[in-house]
Amino acid sequence: MTNAPADWYPDPEYPGQLRYWDGTAWTVNRAPAPRAVAVAAAPSAPDAAAPANRDATPAVLAIVGFVLGVLPFAAWFAWLAFVPALILAIRVLVRRRAGRGSSISAIVIAGIGWLFSLVVGLGSFALLPSGGPSTPEAATVSSSAPTASPTAGAPPATPSPSPTPTVPVLPGLGQAVTSRSGASFTVTGVECGLGAQEDVFGDVAPKGRFCRIDFVVANGSTQPQNLSASDVFGYIGNARYEADSGLARFGDDDYFSTVNPGLSVDCTVFFDVPAGASLDRVKLITSWWGGDGATVTLR
Repeated sequence: MTNAPADWYPDPEYPGQLRYWDGTAWTVNRAPAPRAVAVAAAPSAPDAAAPANRDATPAVLAIVGFVLGVLPFAAWFAWLAFVPALILAIRVLVRRRAGRGSSISAIVIAGIGWLFSLVVGLGSFALLPSGGPSTPEAATVSSSAPTASPTAGAPPATPSPSPTPTVPVLPGLGQAVTSRSGASFTVTGVECGLGAQEDVFGDVAPKGRFCRIDFVVANGSTQPQNLSASDVFGYIGNARYEADSGLARFGDDDYFSTVNPGLSVDCTVFFDVPAGASLDRVKLITSWWGGDGATVTLR
């Protein structure tokens, strides 16, 4: 996704999370993916052009009745499928319509299934507990009786509103971004629209205008880390800007510095940007971030 604009996208390494793409590379900024509200798909309209296969209906009903006939208690309702299956099958045979073979099969299945349903239905009485209903009708009535009556006059339950998905935001000024190894990056100030700046050799004039970025890097890892102007990038939209190496300050050091474990350093870098423009965000990339970057928004 080299041409994708800077934004939050699904994390390719950790499913279920979002990760920030700065327009050129993935950063270490991650956030939980917003929970999407599930929307039931609308049922598709039936195909009116496809005619119903009425000749197969008797066989289907007979099979349904056969299945009901071999189930305890449900066998008493198998006739609800057998009767229409026999009627439709006989109509097909009398009118000499196509599908006579399936109609004959339906009659055979319905006849055999009816016998099965009688045997299974009578045997289902043995499964009833002692003191229970003695007839299928009584069993039906007792099983359908309500267990509790609702409280009279109780207001209907009000459905709770669905939560609105939230989009994670990048950390801003004064907010630290910490790597897995414990190194933190905190932008403390930004100033754009600056003119010429002085380095060790004299004044340096920008081609446009300078943006000054002040930040603090604290090394909470277990190894010393090198820091230079080439580790810091600024962004305006998808355009990436490099820091001027001659104007970079890392504590009392020019150009670059080494930060030992447990120590921190105040840093200042300058970016040459078009006149009237200001940086959207700044990113730190060093070996301690494992090739990733820590991005901070300046808006």
